[in-house]
Amino acid sequence: MDKDRVDAVIMQSSLPEKVTAALALKHRFPLVSTTKSAVEVGALMSYAGRLADSYREAAVYVDKILRGAKPADLPVQQPTKFELVINLKTAKALGPAVPQSILAWSASITRSVSRPASAKDARRARRLRSSTARAPRLLKKGLRA
Repeated sequence: MDKDRVDAVIMQSSLPEKVTAALALKHRFPLVSTTKSAVEVGALMSYAGRLADSYREAAVYVDKILRGAKPADLPVQQPTKFELVINLKTAKALGPAVPQSILAWSASITRSVSRPASAKDARRARRLRSSTARAPRLLKKGLRA
């Protein structure tokens, strides 16, 4: 690429995803995000820890604290599972093809912005939504114990 041209953009998660993705695509910048939802609205890819796992860990921490554990005594937790999500529609619009080795490694492929790539991806998305919806119930259950 040109010496003074930006090669790619890493999106901060607090930015409006749809507008940022559209702007990056308009200027032909590969946009990388930490959220899967940004990929669903047009970002090229995301790579981050699994959000549902983080919610579960947060609920466990809240439970331990409410049972008397000192927050300073609890170890710092970091994600252990990461997801790579790629939007093939955006990849095709930007130019070079995504290598097969990366496609094989990715957690899910988004072929279209409006619908999941396959029935398997749709089931995975439903499971993710239901597991994140269970987190508040787990928290309430911990509060009653």
